[in-house]
Amino acid sequence: MTVRELPQFDPRRVAALQDLVESAYRFETPAELPFVFYKAESDVDPEKTKLADMKSVENQLTAWGKWDEKLNNYIGMWRFYAEQEYAFATPAPVLPLECPQETILTPFGVPFDRPDADSVCIHFDEPVIRDLSDGIKRLEDTRDGWLKRGLMPDLLERIEFLLAETGRQWPISLPDYQSPLGLASKLMDTSDFMMAVLEQPDEVLRLMDFMADIMIEVVQEMERIAGGRELVRSPYFQPKGVRGAIWDDYVSVISPDSYRDLAPGPNDRVLGYMGKGHVHTCGPCMGEIAEAIMANRNALSFDVIFATPERVRRTEHLLQLKDQCRGRIVLNVVGMPFDLENFTVDFVKRMNEDGGVMFTSVGGSDAQIRRWLDVVRKAAN
Repeated sequence: MTVRELPQFDPRRVAALQDLVESAYRFETPAELPFVFYKAESDVDPEKTKLADMKSVENQLTAWGKWDEKLNNYIGMWRFYAEQEYAFATPAPVLPLECPQETILTPFGVPFDRPDADSVCIHFDEPVIRDLSDGIKRLEDTRDGWLKRGLMPDLLERIEFLLAETGRQWPISLPDYQSPLGLASKLMDTSDFMMAVLEQPDEVLRLMDFMADIMIEVVQEMERIAGGRELVRSPYFQPKGVRGAIWDDYVSVISPDSYRDLAPGPNDRVLGYMGKGHVHTCGPCMGEIAEAIMANRNALSFDVIFATPERVRRTEHLLQLKDQCRGRIVLNVVGMPFDLENFTVDFVKRMNEDGGVMFTSVGGSDAQIRRWLDVVRKAAN
């Protein structure tokens, strides 16, 4: 097999950005606010990146094939990052492992079909578990050989393909396997699950522990395929030695008290296996929800998404969250910085003070990104 030609990143730029991130995670004031820039696919020259025409991820319908074209796309986009004198990118490019969130549930009775050769659709017309005790026993009874059932063989074959085609020069991302709480919720009717959280918390925790076990087994199998731990990591920007992530969107669905009672144990086992890690949530993250996230002892950082229902865009809201979490956990502020109101040098200085904050921008024109970086660099002087 011929290994594909991969772009090379300037090692000085890689080291400089890693130093900023390490400072932020130590809660020291970095030389400047860490800023990670991801160019939106629609903003990149298709001729340069060889963009493939992929199906969008909607309603559990996910592009499953065309991996040769997808890999060309990824390599082209990383080449774009490597060539920009102003744009930061991750120190080590990470190969995205696209798959439906529920892929690791398909060996346990979650049905799926293939509308065409390049797509897969996972169905939730009927709950897999109706009675918790009986359902957990059935999961435990069918655990042997689960990696060889459902969509798992396809996913593992995809991992082997990506690593082989890139000569194992780049690490591969963890799949978006959600969290123990999120996976458990997908196996039951939503109302039944919410009632079980209140009335059968011990059984819910037992189910979540099962989910944590299979999440760790997925990572271990990926490490076996990759030939070691160093090639399997989260897609997030993290300190050296930290590889873990969970996608815990249910944190804003159940009460903060219930979350603190149930989630930290299973979450910390998953994150702890990978040297601690990051918590993503798409929902609100202020106040008591931030406190609930920080109950995960192995969580070093979490996402603050601009487009949450509470619209965390106003600078004073971000400063309040910074003060709440100061010295306790790192905020990864995700979105487009030019969406912020009152984006000033003073705001950047206050957010960067004592570390604990980094910004990740998705999309934006060259002019907008240059303007944002200009403010960041003025704040550093």
